[in-house]
Amino acid sequence: RKVPADVDREEVIARVLVREESVEAVLREMNDDGDDTSDEPDETAHEEPELTPEEREIRDLKSRVNRLESHVEDLSETIEEKDETIEEYKEELSDARREERREARERREVTRLERENGRLERKVESLESDKAELADKLDQLKSLWKLDHS
Repeated sequence: RKVPADVDREEVIARVLVREESVEAVLREMNDDGDDTSDEPDETAHEEPELTPEEREIRDLKSRVNRLESHVEDLSETIEEKDETIEEYKEELSDARREERREARERREVTRLERENGRLERKVESLESDKAELADKLDQLKSLWKLDHS
């Protein structure tokens, strides 16, 4: 529909498929080729022999294969990038888990030390109580000794 009636539609389609250009770009190029009035020999003026439908199909299929191969390469690169990203995430997860285990060990150690500290504080209180009792007994013994030796 975009191709004017005075332009060879098959040639436009062939150029679009082979060069992977837009219809508008091909039409501009064809108009530029037609407006060329310079004295220089035009290398593009040499027309290719008319291709048979089979040859056109082969050319079109080769072009399509090239585009698909390019697309496959792009997808392969994308997959490689995604795989690298996944590996980075796995490393980050491993580091986070390692850090979490370290923090859990530290919390257990803190809990153990707090229990030990409580036990030691109770022991100190008990020893101070025993010391006070012994000091009282010592005072009583001193008093008795003074009474005995006076």
